[in-house]
Amino acid sequence: KISDMLENMDILPFSLKDKDGGKIEAEKLTAGKANILFWLEEGKEPTEHILNELIEHHVRYNALDAQLVFIIRSDEAKKNHTLAKALELLPNVTICYDDFRENVSSIARRMYVDPDKLPLIVVTKPGLNGIFATAVITLVWATCSSRFFLNNSCFSGGTAYTVPPVILCLFDMIEYVIIIL
Repeated sequence: KISDMLENMDILPFSLKDKDGGKIEAEKLTAGKANILFWLEEGKEPTEHILNELIEHHVRYNALDAQLVFIIRSDEAKKNHTLAKALELLPNVTICYDDFRENVSSIARRMYVDPDKLPLIVVTKPGLNGIFATAVITLVWATCSSRFFLNNSCFSGGTAYTVPPVILCLFDMIEYVIIIL
């Protein structure tokens, strides 16, 4: 069952920054609703692939009862074409800033994913309770309607990615997680 794959991990308090360099307490940022936190490495794979999936399925993401938080290193990241397009189509995304050192390392380790693999994606219940995380490397962010999983491989645009045999489409999993919260 999908629910068996979920964690229930309290994440230690941490802070991010707003566009002016002001401190944003993550506990306040994530209060009140489910969240999907994305530490993005714009211009690199698999972040570009994930952003393209967000763009392609923006209607579904905009309809989620969850806050999407894009965490980037600087405003320079917004100049990336793919990130700019995603921000255009996902107008309710909250943008925060981080240096990707301490927060990525501690949160990834707390959620049992590789802190050296970006992007880091963490789904939380309201507040700082992590229930699902992935550092996407061999797992392809996908929706079932646009990907075919055959013989433990995902074929996307002519490129085959190796995936675990019990792979679920990540968006559908996240959508399910948000619904059961």
